[in-house]
Amino acid sequence: MAHRRKLLLLLFLRQKQVEKKRRMWSHEIDQKGRNVREGHRLVQELKLHGKVFKMDFRFTKTQFEELIEQLGPFICKQNTNFRRAISVEQRLAICLRFLASGDSHGSVADTYHVGRSTVQNIVKEVCEAIWEVLMPKYLPEPTPEKWKSISECFLEKLRFPNCVGAIGAKHVIFQAPPRPINVLSKCKKSFYIMLMAVVDPEYKFVVVDVGSAELRSDKTTLQNCGLYKSLEQEHLSFPPAQPLPGAPALGPIPLVVVGDETFPLKTYLIRPFTGRNVSEEKKIFNARLCGARAIVENAFDILASRWRVYYRRITHWPDTVTKIVKATVVLHNILQNDIAAEVDEPDRDDRPDFPDIAKALQDVQRFPDYHSSQEAIKVRDVFKKYFCTENSQGK
Repeated sequence: MAHRRKLLLLLFLRQKQVEKKRRMWSHEIDQKGRNVREGHRLVQELKLHGKVFKMDFRFTKTQFEELIEQLGPFICKQNTNFRRAISVEQRLAICLRFLASGDSHGSVADTYHVGRSTVQNIVKEVCEAIWEVLMPKYLPEPTPEKWKSISECFLEKLRFPNCVGAIGAKHVIFQAPPRPINVLSKCKKSFYIMLMAVVDPEYKFVVVDVGSAELRSDKTTLQNCGLYKSLEQEHLSFPPAQPLPGAPALGPIPLVVVGDETFPLKTYLIRPFTGRNVSEEKKIFNARLCGARAIVENAFDILASRWRVYYRRITHWPDTVTKIVKATVVLHNILQNDIAAEVDEPDRDDRPDFPDIAKALQDVQRFPDYHSSQEAIKVRDVFKKYFCTENSQGK
């Protein structure tokens, strides 16, 4: 009797496997010779209209060809006796179109006459190739010389010395999977992956950490992600401490990143003063710091404006969502490196205005300073004294 039950169970499972097998290579609508030719023809027609081409793919024709040259060997497929492979050009176009438009898989599939599962696989494979191939060039590990250059740029554009970046976090929301997964965060029934980043004054990502697990706020996220560990263990190769410009009497001050009030106060991370009774000197410091940390918020806004996949719940599994986020970060840096790529971008200033003092103090009362070391408090007090002296001299 037990042997018979096992046999029936095996037959049932085998029948389920047979039912799940793909019954055809593609839908009959796409089998009429259009799945490869029509999509390729569409890309060629768009190349005749440069402005429309860039609106669809966020890259110019020249930049698009450069991407094909770099990614081609890693995303190409071979033709078989059964069907013709989708070209490298069309595969890249499908991926960029999905990222830039934020359309569903079905919409992109109908546009390029391919199957929906084909679009899903192409997005996953091309995004993975973008990260693996282009990341070493456009998001390299920063060197002390790079940090020094960023510090000089912060001083020139934002009047914040000894600053090597603005740090912030962005929640990337995606459709909840059918069962719980450990690598997810859940907040009000929304599943998201965390993008933690350090940004320079040119809105380029310098260091990123994607996919933090089960976190509730930016502060706890920082403490549990690889970026925090790198900062704590001094693995990011910051240059040694140096005096603030024009104030050698204050002594050498370490180079820092700036964040909002949700981050902890550290010797390498400066946050605004908090509390209900904030002195005028602290207000001046908060206003200056608010102007510097606005860089990371603007960078996230530019990222989402270019790649509108962020405007909706991403319908992919978490590992693919992570690959999408990493790919868009690299593509963002590519565009930021080219001045010509800034044409036709959403209207925004190249340099953010300094916020007024009232705006800088809107939410700081909700996050009081707890468990800050004396060294970190001393570093922030030195910056406060420096900015107040500079403000009194009218600089």
